[in-house]
Amino acid sequence: MNLTFSLLLRPDFLDASAQFLLNQCIALGVIDYLQKQEGISPQLWLKWPNDFYVGRNKIGGMIFNNAVVGQTLRHCIAGIGININQTIFSDYCPNPSSLAKETGRSYNLLSELESLLACLNTRYAALKMGHLKQIRQDYLDLLFLKGIVAAYKYHDIVISATILGVDEFGRLLLLQTTGEHLCCDMKEIQYIL
Repeated sequence: MNLTFSLLLRPDFLDASAQFLLNQCIALGVIDYLQKQEGISPQLWLKWPNDFYVGRNKIGGMIFNNAVVGQTLRHCIAGIGININQTIFSDYCPNPSSLAKETGRSYNLLSELESLLACLNTRYAALKMGHLKQIRQDYLDLLFLKGIVAAYKYHDIVISATILGVDEFGRLLLLQTTGEHLCCDMKEIQYIL
């Protein structure tokens, strides 16, 4: 019903300290693929750190396993999942969606995989060519809830804050309504949707 696969990359051209660029690159490739789908909402977002959203509904996600040797990113295994033809979801999925739910169509998974891989390859080529500023900007432009005051759970305390962006290491940057700046790793903060 869906696309779930792992992608092995060997980005030895990328310094280990810049490995979040790879995350951004792959995320943008998935969004590029989704944007090509006829009938899908233009409200496509990257929910930090690893989810893809249509409006306020999750349509997919990704996970990374990077191998670093010295200062070099030796290889990366990117696990990617996109909901394609599934229309019925378990109750434990609070806000799921799929291409079929969004467009009312059914899809050939092999064709969709080929299209997705082409989009990923285009973004990966841009990363190899050093288009880092554009990758960073495109990612920020698609960051879910960026610039909007929203509720988050930070160290088990509910806060109101605005997402400002991400730093070069992939940490989420927020400004609380109290005026305090936060720089958060994955396990430190949760969206309250």
